[in-house]
This record gives sequence, structure tokens and C-alpha cells, in this order.
Amino acid sequence: IYLFLLLFLQITFIGNEYAYAQKTIEVDSTVILVDGNFTPYNSLIPGDTLRLNPGQKQLLILRNLVGTTENPIIITNGDGLVDVNSTHYFGISVRHCNHIKITGTGKPGLKYGIRILNIRGSGLSIGDYSTNIETDHLEIGEILYSGIIAKTEPDCNFNRNSFIQENTIIHDCYIHNTGTEGMYVGSSFYSGQTLQCDSGPKIVLPALLKGVNIYDNIVEHTGWDGIQVSSATSTLIHNNIVSYDSQEKTDWQMTGIILGGGSTGSIYDNIIKEGEGTGIFTNGLGDINIYNNIIINPGKTNNQSSGQYGIYATDASAYPGMYFNVYNNLILHPKKTGILLVNSLSSEKNVIQNNVISISNSQSGNNHDEAFIDVNGNHAILKTNYCSLDDSKLQIEFDSNERIKILETSPLIDAGSIISKNGYVSDIYGNQRTQGFGVDIGPIESCYSR
Repeated sequence: IYLFLLLFLQITFIGNEYAYAQKTIEVDSTVILVDGNFTPYNSLIPGDTLRLNPGQKQLLILRNLVGTTENPIIITNGDGLVDVNSTHYFGISVRHCNHIKITGTGKPGLKYGIRILNIRGSGLSIGDYSTNIETDHLEIGEILYSGIIAKTEPDCNFNRNSFIQENTIIHDCYIHNTGTEGMYVGSSFYSGQTLQCDSGPKIVLPALLKGVNIYDNIVEHTGWDGIQVSSATSTLIHNNIVSYDSQEKTDWQMTGIILGGGSTGSIYDNIIKEGEGTGIFTNGLGDINIYNNIIINPGKTNNQSSGQYGIYATDASAYPGMYFNVYNNLILHPKKTGILLVNSLSSEKNVIQNNVISISNSQSGNNHDEAFIDVNGNHAILKTNYCSLDDSKLQIEFDSNERIKILETSPLIDAGSIISKNGYVSDIYGNQRTQGFGVDIGPIESCYSR
């Protein structure tokens, strides 16, 4: 009897613990501060859910919420739209949080269940030593500054080695009509910034990021860069659609996607179109792969001194011996040059391969080669790129869904060369590479063979 009673109590305790771990706390639309140090939110444990009641909110501060990798704390909308809509200087602010997920998937059939509009600052800010934050299915628009800003600002006592912002994940968001960047992730002052401290001017190094993953977002009509990531290693930026970036035409703030100083990683399977800036720009540490991207009309009407290239890679913060690989991209009608590489530090590791670039005679000037690919006198392996002054020679077309199709008569079919890179197994649409007798040039692998 004693053993039976003990077993019953153990089962009851485990069942109650499981139920407790999965509890949900409702957050009224009038609440603007959720702080894990105060009632009722101090009862939250990993795996619990905060459900935001539908309705309009002026703003929302999420502070001191701590989950785990396996069981993050979930913040989601209830049975309807959470509309953060005001002229405040932020919409949702995440402070001193760890392992939380903000998701607008609370109501089936409502794609963006959390909406942030008309903010006079940044829509969503992730800072104050927050780390391991995932954000998805938010609409953020009509914002004075950045749609999403995710970085911890250093102060005079900050030590770069004491904090790393890990696993910043942003996906399936719709960001539009921002005054500055669509996304601003990590500090653009990788080499340090000067602060006025009690002891006088001091150069402070910002926090580093690791494991940034930005994918399946739609970003359009941004004043400055569409997606900017800096001071971030092991970065993945993929499967995003960026349209009409850099509308303010501000020098050095003109890029569809930028992987900035202090960064490593890959930019792939993105569509960047009709922007006023360079399609893709990187001045990262190196060991950067840029592949399977479609870039259309970069630098569209821009006459500024920057932002006129399809892809621009420079060694401004690169380490000696590190590489920039640019392969299987499609670049149509860059304002100045299809691919510009400025890298004297990487020895013989740079590769520009299997890219398609089409320019018009009016933009090409007297030197067609430099209008297509310009390595600026530095070493790079150029291999099986296809360059043309006439789009019709590519033999590609757009279908009703704006997907690109390679025609059976295209010279791109099986004309590329094999690239031995991790992850290089599919094209931009997920089709397996090398379907025929060889690799097709460009981001799309056709079903045809030569």
C-alpha cells in the first residue's frame, strides 16, 4: 500500500508540474509593461505563454522574461489582431530577456496577428542584453526609423567579452514604409565608437552577435537599407524579398541587403528588386558566400556616389586569407556594375562563378568587362559567368507569379561549373542542382539538358 501511494503521488506531481509548465497568462490590451520580476508574470517558467488580448495598444515593454532553448516563453496574440498603433517612440521593446519567442500566429488564418504601425521611432526594438530572441509573423509599417532594431548599445562600462547576443531569428515578417532601415541587426560600429565618459572620450567596442538567421521576410519601401546585419558571425540571410529599398537616396545607406563589418556568413536565395541602392553589399570579415540571389534593377534611378552595383564586396574589415565567394546569382540592369570586388587580403580564395549579368548598352560605357564584373585589380577566380548586353539572349521569362523560368533554348543550361560548397544542393526554388549533364548558370536549375 505504501509503494502504491508513493507511486500515485509521484504521478500526480509530474502531471501537475507539466500542467503548470504549460500555463497561459492573458495580457489585457491596456497593459503596457510585462515584467518577469513582478506579479503575475513572476510565476512564468520556461514553456509558458503570454497571450496578448486583441485590440489596440499604445506600446508594449517585455522585460526580464527568461525561457530556455527547449522551452522558450511564447508571446503571441489571442483570438484576433493585436494592433500596436501610436505615435510613441517605440512599438514593442524587449529588454533583459532570454529565450523568448514573439509570434503573430495566435489566431488561425490571420497571417500577421501582431501589427505595429505609425511609430515615431523603431517598431520593434530588441536590446538591453536580450539574447536568444525569435520573432515571426509581425507586420511593421509606417515607421519613422527602423522597422526592427536588434542590438545592445554599449556604455562606458561595457565589455565586449562579457556579452554575446546569440540566435537572433527573424522570419515571416512583413516590414514596409520605414524611414531608415527595414531591419538593423547588430552594431555597424564593429571597430568601436567614441563615447564621452567621466574620464573623457573612450572608444567602446559594441556587442557581437552569433547565429543570426533572417529568412522568409518581405521588406519593401525602406528609406535606407532593406536588411542590415553587422558585427555578426555565422549569419544566414535567405529567402527574403526586398523591394524598393533606399528610397531616401542617402549616401552609404543604400543597399537591399548588407552584411557589414565584423560579420561572416551566407546570403542566398533572396530576391532584391527595384531598389535605389546596391543589391547586396558586404564589408564583413570574409568567409562570406553570396549565391542563388535574383537582383533586378539595383540603383534604379540613383545618381549618388554609392549604391549603384548588383553585388559589391570589399575588404574594409576583412582578415587576411578570408574569402568572398559570389556564385549563381542573376543580376539584371545594375546602374553601374554587376559585381564589384575590392579585396586584396584574401590571396587566391575569391571566386566569382556561374553568375548571370545582363546590362544595357547605354550603361556599359566603353569597357563592357568592368560593367559586368570588376575585380579592381585584385585576384579572383572568374569562371563560367554569362554576361550579355541583351536580355533576350538569356532565354528566360517571368511567369504570372513573377517566378523566373529558363526556356529550353537558353544558353545557361548545363553551361556552369561544379561548386563544392556546403549547402550548395539546390537552386533558389529548391530544385536539385545538376538535373541534366551539368550545372546551369544562374540561380535557377532547369529540367532541361544539353
